[in-house]
Amino acid sequence: MQEIKPEEISIVECHNCGAKQKINYRFCNKCGAQNIKSFKNKLKKDRDYSKNLKYLAMYTLILLPLLVISSFTMNEFHLLVIWTISFALLDIIFASIQPEVWRLFKIGHLKLKPLLLVVLIGLVSAVVVHVSVEKLNLFLDLDTYKYDEIFGGSEYSLIYGIVLIALFPAIFEELAFRGFIFNNLERLAGKKSAIWGSSFLFGLVHFSLLSLYWLIPFGLILAYFRNKYNTLLYGIVGHFVHNATITVIDHYQLF
Repeated sequence: MQEIKPEEISIVECHNCGAKQKINYRFCNKCGAQNIKSFKNKLKKDRDYSKNLKYLAMYTLILLPLLVISSFTMNEFHLLVIWTISFALLDIIFASIQPEVWRLFKIGHLKLKPLLLVVLIGLVSAVVVHVSVEKLNLFLDLDTYKYDEIFGGSEYSLIYGIVLIALFPAIFEELAFRGFIFNNLERLAGKKSAIWGSSFLFGLVHFSLLSLYWLIPFGLILAYFRNKYNTLLYGIVGHFVHNATITVIDHYQLF
């Protein structure tokens, strides 16, 4: 049996004249014919690029106006419920455009050590954020707004807080930022851009300049886990623990 040399594997023939060419050639160096396979690959890459860019633009153009409106109207319980469900539906619709996002929910991807680590990060970050935000607001003489005040008249205020402030954002913000947005940014500009870009967007859409000092680093941590383990589950757990811890602290401070 004749041995195939490594250099021969990377050599192909021009479809037009049969001249030997490097496997990824664009134009034949003999007859000038274009490599059809290379052309099709480039065309597909360009189409995918345009598609990902279009998806991100559409999501941003719909999300931003809704966030602006909700920031001025989410001051009553029923409005909070309506907006929470609306944003969840929006995230589900856009994630459904790219079915691969849903594969990031596989339970089989979970490992105990990173799971315990992300729980610890959620707990510690919640305490640090709670204390630092209170001190910062005190220093700047600002009022501290707490969502728990919306549930003040209900005996189930803590349950409502856990569901609407911790559970829903944990699932659907991760679906949006570490799922849909991360995937599209990764295809457009690579993994590093996806990690940093999704984290900055995560911080910006909360419309709180004073909170960027912790929102962006927290987003970077969640993006790191999503990238390293190729799952949204660690981010959802860490996000939930963080929000739930702050909700519990706020609840018992208020009541």
